[in-house]
Amino acid sequence: MADLLGELVRTVDALKARIKEHGTELRRNETRTRTVLIDPLLNALGWDVADPSKVTIEFYPAPSDNNKRADYALLARDRRPLMLIEAKKLGEALDSHQDQVFTYANQAGAKYGCLTDGDAMEIYETFRSVPLHDRLEIKLSIESEDSAKCALKLMPLWLMSLQSDGRLDKVHELELASGGIASTSDSGGTGTAVVPPVPAAPAGWTPLSQVPKPTNQPAPKAISLPDGMRALTTWRGVLSETAFWLIREGILTRKNCGAVRRGKHAIFSVNAVHPEGDSFKSPVPLEGTGIIMEAHLSAHEVIRLSMKILKHFNQNPSQVTLKLQ
Repeated sequence: MADLLGELVRTVDALKARIKEHGTELRRNETRTRTVLIDPLLNALGWDVADPSKVTIEFYPAPSDNNKRADYALLARDRRPLMLIEAKKLGEALDSHQDQVFTYANQAGAKYGCLTDGDAMEIYETFRSVPLHDRLEIKLSIESEDSAKCALKLMPLWLMSLQSDGRLDKVHELELASGGIASTSDSGGTGTAVVPPVPAAPAGWTPLSQVPKPTNQPAPKAISLPDGMRALTTWRGVLSETAFWLIREGILTRKNCGAVRRGKHAIFSVNAVHPEGDSFKSPVPLEGTGIIMEAHLSAHEVIRLSMKILKHFNQNPSQVTLKLQ
């Protein structure tokens, strides 16, 4: 997690320098603004603009209308548009283009619409039934804001976070702000240092180790991980989201996924067959990872195994908390 935050801070610093050095040119040209400022930021957030499975360039929100197209569509895992981005040249006022991005997002069924000139960024939730100004989820300025604060605001846009549940999570930003990035200064000037967030259970959240034995209790509403929060609808989501976090951190891999076991059987595998030869009872692919999870588990087993896999990889289970119903 710290590596991602550090990379985002460095990217924002680089974009600040480009705005300062090349601002005059970029204020005349939208295409150059996209190439110099917007594409690098999307790439740093995991949205490889050269990968058609992740990003569609020049997206037609209404296929029957070839005269209207959004500059970018960030895609869900099933290739549906999650967010449409309308880009403008550096310095162009965004207010006059809000109707445009809302129209595109509505036509495409995209949950979010984004306006950016490579410096300023505004992201709106498309279908919320409130006045326009209350739909604003994220607003920032790369040029004028502290790099660390920009990185915090941008974290919900990280591909692995946004694709996992299609939500921009403001709570994630607040959790990191309490201990994720600290400003530093030395004789060479002002910079930023990334430090890991301190694990803590916010009010109303229960650490895995303190979850009561969940016999017939409803599934938790949400799970909080060191890199953000995810909504839950099933108990097995606790284990799968914990696994996804370990995968995002590079801790759980295809090579070592069979190491954690329930009795003689592995919890994870690269196929639906245990090393002993018998098949998983309820195999569930962890999409995009090449890893399969055994989902034939009781709620109690889900909690026990989630803690077991965390301890196996030397992770403190108190980093993971649940919002119980």
